[in-house]
Amino acid sequence: SFLDLSAGSRLLMQIMRLGGFVADDVIHIAIPATGEYRKWAEVTAASAVSGSSLPVKVHYIDWTVIDRQRLERLGSWHGSAIAFSRLFLAELFPALDWIITCDADVLFRGDIAELWALRDDAVSFIAHKDCPLPPHPYTQSHYDWYKAHKMVIKDWSSYFADGLGLVNLKRWREKGYQAEFERLAKTYNDWPSPDMMILNYVLQNDKKLLPVEWDCFSGDENADVDWSKSGAVHFVEDTPWRRYKITHLASDLVEEWWKIADRIGVAAKTKGFRGCRNWFDWAWRRAAFVFLKHNQWILKMHWKLWLHLRSTRGINA
Repeated sequence: SFLDLSAGSRLLMQIMRLGGFVADDVIHIAIPATGEYRKWAEVTAASAVSGSSLPVKVHYIDWTVIDRQRLERLGSWHGSAIAFSRLFLAELFPALDWIITCDADVLFRGDIAELWALRDDAVSFIAHKDCPLPPHPYTQSHYDWYKAHKMVIKDWSSYFADGLGLVNLKRWREKGYQAEFERLAKTYNDWPSPDMMILNYVLQNDKKLLPVEWDCFSGDENADVDWSKSGAVHFVEDTPWRRYKITHLASDLVEEWWKIADRIGVAAKTKGFRGCRNWFDWAWRRAAFVFLKHNQWILKMHWKLWLHLRSTRGINA
């Protein structure tokens, strides 16, 4: 479905284009989303459109546009097979040269046109760095799997997550990457995280990382990230609509997500107050977040505390 800017914003952009200040462009975003994630993807789309200085076209990828059996034959893992659609973007969008790929748990906080402007024809994929990187226990399984299968990742410092990135579809087609993606997916059926690991292995010499403001995990441990200036947030294992775990608190960023969900009507379809079971549930989670936000030393007592409460840093680093 096509999502555009408001009339006032479109008029302003047209004036700027006539003055030669802005190139005429349309931003394309592909969001793989099935089941309940289709609803959450609407929040992602709304956040992208509402803050954009350029028109935005959102493409929802579900089982109506791609062969489900084809993807499920590639193997299974802890997520949905629809995530494999990222490996077939060049086939799904033959008329496009570039597209932004993102998960349904991404919230755009700035002007997505600034992300779109980072396209670079010299590389095939531009994504944000995965974290924490090995030897941290959280991602050690990726490192161990590559080693066991004698597949070398040359530079772990640039290992990326594919939950948000710019894809050079034209270059993917020129290099014939899709055939290699599919071959690897069929060869092994025990990938810890297949789409992400296949992309990192095949594209490791043909990619670069996004700048720090798009380095966007909700619990980013990178002290250089100032969340008050971040362009996006990726709610990895801290999805705003799931507050059933005791470690999932009502963080600043979660509250920001719910404000958009309220505005577009998604919140009304969700049981509970702001995603929690009841008002009291939300209140204690919010109080715990505020306390931990101002007492970060508690998280340093053990890495698992940081891992499970990593959203407590709040909007400012």
